Order: sequence, then structure tokens, then C-alpha cells
Amino acid sequence: MFNNNPLSLLRRPPDLLFRVFRWCGPCKILGPRLEKAVAKQNGKVTMAKVDIDDHTDLAIEYGVSAVPTVIAIRGGDVIDHFVGIKDDDELESFVSKIIGK
Repeated sequence: MFNNNPLSLLRRPPDLLFRVFRWCGPCKILGPRLEKAVAKQNGKVTMAKVDIDDHTDLAIEYGVSAVPTVIAIRGGDVIDHFVGIKDDDELESFVSKIIGK
């Protein structure tokens, strides 16, 4: 599931915040692959794509200093994260792992 309202995600565990810049090439590569990994979980996890140009407050709050950054949140707490690109198997493993935490 993809959600365009990142603040609404902080109320439902577990969630992924995918931090991007519009102009970020690696973000454009990772985005569809991450969406696919999330979709395979049939609603057990939600995802919001957050442009940090539009949400600098969230970038500061979560200490985002590079993109792409993916942050897993449960109950408002960060439970895991990664920076950069991962292959499809690594993405599926990451998403499965945060569901089990």
C-alpha cells in the first residue's frame, strides 16, 4: 500500500518512510522496487514516499542526511532503517524483518 500522507503513517505499525528528493536518480530506481516488496505483504506494512524538500521537518526529526533513506517506524519509534539501494531480495528481507519485529 502506498500512502501520500506521511504523518498519518505514524499511527499505524509497521510503516516505511521512503525519503527522496525529486531529482534523486537512485530514489527513482529504488522506489518502484520497494513498492513491489511492500505490495507483496498484502497490507501488513504501509509505505509513504516523502520528498524531503517538502518535509524538511521530518528529515530533521529522523536525521536524514542522504537519500534514498528508508525508515521503518512502529508506534512512532524507528525500528530499522537503511540508506542507499538494495537488490530485490534484500528489500523483501528488510520488509519481512520489520513485520516480524
